Amino acid sequence: MSAEHASPVPTDDVIVRTEPREAPLSWLAILALPLAFVCGYAAFQGRWVASVVPIAIAGIALLMMRVTRKRGRVVAIFAILISIGVGSCSYMFHSRGKALFSALPEGVLAALSTSSKTRAADVAAWAWPESLASDPELARGWMATFDALVAEHGAWAGRVEVGEHVPGFNAVLVAPPHAGALEGGGEPPPVGAGVWVLVPFARASLWLCVVLKDGVEDARESVIAHIEGGPNPVIGGLRWFRR
Repeated sequence: MSAEHASPVPTDDVIVRTEPREAPLSWLAILALPLAFVCGYAAFQGRWVASVVPIAIAGIALLMMRVTRKRGRVVAIFAILISIGVGSCSYMFHSRGKALFSALPEGVLAALSTSSKTRAADVAAWAWPESLASDPELARGWMATFDALVAEHGAWAGRVEVGEHVPGFNAVLVAPPHAGALEGGGEPPPVGAGVWVLVPFARASLWLCVVLKDGVEDARESVIAHIEGGPNPVIGGLRWFRR
């Protein structure tokens, strides 16, 4: 048999199998997770709105994963859960703190605004005993100043407001910028030595600093006392400032 008519040598088909490539991680999901912790810290400082940032980034990552088939769904969901939890806790913590701290000036203002026969005694019930002992006319001085402010600016609105010059409830412990002392009002106390609130009257709003007997520790005592209820005799002075 000639070479021209020789039978071809059978050969096996060569099948090349390749492993499927693993989908890459979504960089947005990876970014959202550390941001959840960073923004969580900012939320605990009172900037609870910061928690929205990682939620938005993780949400975009989840939407894009539907198209790109990238991995990282669990990471994105974890970032969302962390941000929602931290942001919610921060909001409730600072809201509750504002309410508790502002209860102290609101209580003494309620006593000052009454016209009952026991007004002087009701106001004096909020004064720190040592301050009252050194100045028996302290409560009457508060009453005279309040009456003068009502005569000038109209009736008190019956509520107080917490400023926004510092994030969260820390604003009640820090003097607002550009607060000008009224005549005889004195200088702002050190940070933490008083509770600052904005007091709206009919024709104007003024800053009130409730000076505590001994700073931050007594501010905490005031909060605890208001949970239990009743007047809290920790006020060493009332200082009024222009807005």
